[in-house]
Amino acid sequence: MTRLCVVLILSCLSLSACRYWVLYDFAEQFCEFEEFIAIDWQADTEGRQVKIHFNEPILERSILLRYLNAHAFESLNKHIATTNKRYLYEDKFAFAQSYSESDRMAKHFQFTLDYHSLDEHSLLESAYLDSRLSQLFSPALVEPILRSLCSDDYDLSLKRLDMRFTLSSLSKPSLPTKQQLIAVFGQAKEIIVDTDRQTLRYEFDFLKQGKQGNWSPQQKPIFMHFGVDAQGNLNNLHIQYYKYWYWLDVQSLSGRLLVIRSE
Repeated sequence: MTRLCVVLILSCLSLSACRYWVLYDFAEQFCEFEEFIAIDWQADTEGRQVKIHFNEPILERSILLRYLNAHAFESLNKHIATTNKRYLYEDKFAFAQSYSESDRMAKHFQFTLDYHSLDEHSLLESAYLDSRLSQLFSPALVEPILRSLCSDDYDLSLKRLDMRFTLSSLSKPSLPTKQQLIAVFGQAKEIIVDTDRQTLRYEFDFLKQGKQGNWSPQQKPIFMHFGVDAQGNLNNLHIQYYKYWYWLDVQSLSGRLLVIRSE
């Protein structure tokens, strides 16, 4: 009932109320995780990759891209001979360090969104992390984080949504270490030292690809901070992108998601 009241308030504040109903239904799927969502490994030519699958797709591509606020560097279509129609079934996104030109060219990261076609709408069906991202964000780490998004502990105002959540469990072996972070992401832009703790600060940017295959930034920065202890184990995580801030405290199994609302 609390969720329904929140959505009704949001609907009254927006000229695009139907968008919030879709987001409400999508958010509810995380509260019935086993029924609607599956996370597992998927074989890939370059190694294993994490696959997040939505059993009953409902989130439209137009709404998803509005909130993602980034452009795919490649979108793929399929042609249906029986109907002589084409529909979009896949978007590919890439990002890389924003402070290293050489790493941007040689070491970018990708994630892919697959869609289900329904009445000329493209609905999010699956998301894939590339094999290198999957080394850091395994199913054992991604699943409890996504499950925690089912929370009634939030503050809503005209300007923002501030949600606090807890994780029921988190497998310590699934957490990336300092050594793994550097091996995958490369050297951090800055390492902040505080007594027996360190924070690795990375900056990335989404990429677009020109006709000649060259990569260039979209000017959509992503900031990632990883706090580690003296042994190099992850203590906390902070991600900032666009109008979203995400914090995760490993020790207390708690976190926070802050979203600045926009019409």
